[in-house]
Amino acid sequence: MSADPRLLDVAAVDAAIDAIERRLVDLPEAKALAEAEVAYDETAAVCSDLTDKRDRAERDAKRFEDEAATFEAKLGSVAKKLHDGSVSR
Repeated sequence: MSADPRLLDVAAVDAAIDAIERRLVDLPEAKALAEAEVAYDETAAVCSDLTDKRDRAERDAKRFEDEAATFEAKLGSVAKKLHDGSVSR
């Protein structure tokens, strides 16, 4: 019983693909791509951390602005009472 010639063709193509894949791993561009991916991941992590810090700072600033507005409103109320004579000894 002889092998089907189409199977031999498939085996030859498969072997060629394996050889090309092995060569691709050894290309300088593959190493550069891997390094670029690591650098990208590190940069994305730093960016995410900085974004979190910025968001936290914005929330804190909003809270402080709201507190300052509350104190200014209270100060205005107290100043009005002081100047309109409603405060007595």
